[in-house]
Amino acid sequence: MKNPKEINRQESGSKLKEVTMLQNISLMLTKERNFDKLFGYVLDAAIEYANAEGATIYMVDDEAKVLRFIKVYNSAMNISLNAEGINWPPIPLYVNDDEPNLKNLATLCYHNQRSYNIPDVYDQQIFDNSGTLKYDKLNSYRTRSIVAIPMMDHKNNIIGVIQLVNAHDGEGNSIAFDSQEIGNLEVLASFSAILMNNQLLIKNIQTSFHQFISSIAWAIDKKSKHFSGHIARVSELVVMFADEINNCTSGKSKFTDFEFTEDELEEINIAGLMHDLGKIITPMHILDKSSKLQKITDRIELVKERIDHIRSLVEIEYDHGTVRKKAEMQGILQKLEIYENFLIAANPGRNYLKDIDLEMLAEIYQFRYSHKGKERYIITEDEYKNLLIRIGTLNSEDVKIIREHVVVTGEMLGQIKFPAYLSNAPLYAKLHHEKLNGEGYPDGLTGDFIPLQARILALSDVFEALTAVRPYKKSKKLSETYKILDNMVADNEIDSDLYQFALEQGIFTKYAKKHLMKEQIDL
Repeated sequence: MKNPKEINRQESGSKLKEVTMLQNISLMLTKERNFDKLFGYVLDAAIEYANAEGATIYMVDDEAKVLRFIKVYNSAMNISLNAEGINWPPIPLYVNDDEPNLKNLATLCYHNQRSYNIPDVYDQQIFDNSGTLKYDKLNSYRTRSIVAIPMMDHKNNIIGVIQLVNAHDGEGNSIAFDSQEIGNLEVLASFSAILMNNQLLIKNIQTSFHQFISSIAWAIDKKSKHFSGHIARVSELVVMFADEINNCTSGKSKFTDFEFTEDELEEINIAGLMHDLGKIITPMHILDKSSKLQKITDRIELVKERIDHIRSLVEIEYDHGTVRKKAEMQGILQKLEIYENFLIAANPGRNYLKDIDLEMLAEIYQFRYSHKGKERYIITEDEYKNLLIRIGTLNSEDVKIIREHVVVTGEMLGQIKFPAYLSNAPLYAKLHHEKLNGEGYPDGLTGDFIPLQARILALSDVFEALTAVRPYKKSKKLSETYKILDNMVADNEIDSDLYQFALEQGIFTKYAKKHLMKEQIDL
């Protein structure tokens, strides 16, 4: 008869072992997000607790209606395989479409939602052991004891199955699995299933949030034919930067010893997707302003109609005028031709206007032609103001409205409660137009006050904009783009270390091969 104190010590030791197992697995499951690794942790804990020689853990694939191998381990056969190393086909949960597959122990465990503890696989009638016998013969192995345990959550949903093989005693002999330990393993399996379902719920929420942000970014990209794909391409460039920084482990780069965490990678990706969120309120006639005179329509057509009308009046006077009048009207007609050609050329905003061009515009604005007591003009005051834009198509008021998008982005994102690990994403998105020299917007931040993530976003945004078609310009070649970026570095607008890193690591070249036209890649 056993000593009561000895029994109590054994029971206490068993309980301590169980508590330690659950404590360890809970710590691992709450920290890890990779589902394959989560399943692996559970299996490792079960193996250690039951002192099993081998084990397999399966994950339920509800969509495919199969059990997928996630991890296979056997110390006697020196096997340790993770999901990517397993080439065995998954086990179907049903045969003939809807008939439960009850031949395999793991599927039997799944369908009956209960554990099975079999002392000797060769001496039982519970499941079809032909596959086990064949495997043992081919591998000169002897499967004896086996246990299958469903990973069942609080709603009786089974997310996986744990299968252990050949329990050992303290001296290494194969024995049956202890029934009391099976109960504890069921607690482990159920506890793990609940924790993993919580992780899955969090992951699904994160996925939904990411998809929501992506859908808004997609909608904004679709708002303008000229900016279509901009957000997606900038986000892609940002991720390329972050990945290259993480992969840089040697050399003289400033980023050799820097590494983004998994959360920080997600954070900068979200920032990239959200950086132009505020453009949702930017008027289309400004966002897509392809000429200086464009509003809802391009007002150059109205200007041409005015010139044509004046021309027709002049021609009438010419036809009925004296020789002197004809000469005067001929001079006006010539002027009208010069004015029209000049305005048509200046309107797209692709060529820089020199001082002499501004003088010509002033002359056109002041031009008046009187006919029967009524004065005719060529351009209005507002048209004149827009035509005075030296380069591009946006006037100062347009620029102010465009720049409001970063403020609106910050205000919109400020109304969303971001999880702690994404809390800086709105800030990075808001600061993508800041410059190191303090001449950026909206806050005019300088140097180290601009986080690295925002600097990456700023450089990515500029590079994409330069190499893409815009309403007011053609897409630039790489050589032209690098010259502009070189000047921006010289003016301390963008991060010189980041720019140099991008050139050294070939980030822009990789992007160019995927997104630019062949004629743009001239380096």
